[in-house]
Amino acid sequence: MKTNLKFLSLMATLTEEEVSGFWKYLQLHYPNEGNALKVFRYYKRFFPHRQNPVKMALPFAYRKIYTSETTPGIAEQKKIWNAFSKLYLWLKEYLVLEKMRSARFVS
Repeated sequence: MKTNLKFLSLMATLTEEEVSGFWKYLQLHYPNEGNALKVFRYYKRFFPHRQNPVKMALPFAYRKIYTSETTPGIAEQKKIWNAFSKLYLWLKEYLVLEKMRSARFVS
């Protein structure tokens, strides 16, 4: 299973304040995206330092997020891949908005 995800790589570049701000952004703008929020809620505890790689591994995380005792099949894996895809797009959007907001105050 691929573990070098764009979302997790981008998350590793954030500060604690940015991780916290992104969580608030998600809750405000995407409150009905339960699956993606569930995935982020699990992973946010490991950032910005990428602590505990064993618990960050997708098979382990899948079992914890979805409270499943089995190893996910292809259909189940799509659920977490789709969540990562959405989170990556939303994180890029959040970072652009934050950059625009800080640039306004500087100029």
